[in-house]
Amino acid sequence: MDSAASEFFDEKAQAYNLNFKNKEAGANMVPGAQLADIYEQMATEFPIASFEDPFDQDDFESYARLTSRDDPPPRPGCW
Repeated sequence: MDSAASEFFDEKAQAYNLNFKNKEAGANMVPGAQLADIYEQMATEFPIASFEDPFDQDDFESYARLTSRDDPPPRPGCW
């Protein structure tokens, strides 16, 4: 799944706006840690083979947190 998360990353807030396509709804900002939890839940519920661009290209902390989790990914190579 290609999230293209850089497209909805708000650099000023250092968070991801899940409502970025719907300006009228207002922002729904989540930090990278919460976005990782969302990805993990999706990978558990759906047969997602891998995630591409799950975070902003400069959000190294979120990448590191996701790949260093104690629990293995739902499927090998998922992240």
